[in-house]
Amino acid sequence: MNKIKIINKEIKSINFDSVQIQVEESIPELLTNYLLDWLEKYVEEGKTIENEETLQFGFSMLKFQIEKNILHIKGPDYKLIPFNWTKNLTNTFLVFKEQKFTVESFNLESEYAKLQDTAIVGIEFDKQPFIMSRYEPSKNNPNDSGWFIGSLKEEIDNNNPKNLSVKSLYEIVLKQPLSLPYLFFPKESFISFKKGEVEVVNGDYFLKSKKGSYVEQKAANTVY
Repeated sequence: MNKIKIINKEIKSINFDSVQIQVEESIPELLTNYLLDWLEKYVEEGKTIENEETLQFGFSMLKFQIEKNILHIKGPDYKLIPFNWTKNLTNTFLVFKEQKFTVESFNLESEYAKLQDTAIVGIEFDKQPFIMSRYEPSKNNPNDSGWFIGSLKEEIDNNNPKNLSVKSLYEIVLKQPLSLPYLFFPKESFISFKKGEVEVVNGDYFLKSKKGSYVEQKAANTVY
């Protein structure tokens, strides 16, 4: 198990005097500072955070626990269904990094999705080859993300209702982790996965990641 570091920052609110987060040492300050600065701005705007309150942080949710004037932050474990809350925010930051930097690598504007949102999936979506495609969310489901994720195998009919189901995005990323980095891609995005190769289309255009981008560095195994 990687060593955990504890980070404290003085942020004064009605209910607490400081914030404490716990992450593995491998998580860079760039990411932890992003969360702490976001919370500081949230408090400076006059908003309060109560004990046991939850807030959305990108794809993830955060849960707050106040003890002895210190605000402790918990996130989903990204291991179990349903998830457990954990003070170790490592996975929350890794999810944030993957989604934020992947969509930016293709010069696209993020369209956020939340772990509690839903998507339509076809059978064997958890195996390659598969495709992700994003449309206008259904008006009949307020939690619909607009995503469809299904198999690209010729023998599987994704138009057959018997082959389709609705799942939360949280369950989907646990069963098909390759989908996670692309969930902030906008509507009219189509991402296919075949034999380890990823092809990205937005609208009528095939997209390549920017030179020196996160996706390029990740492919070269030089990303932090």
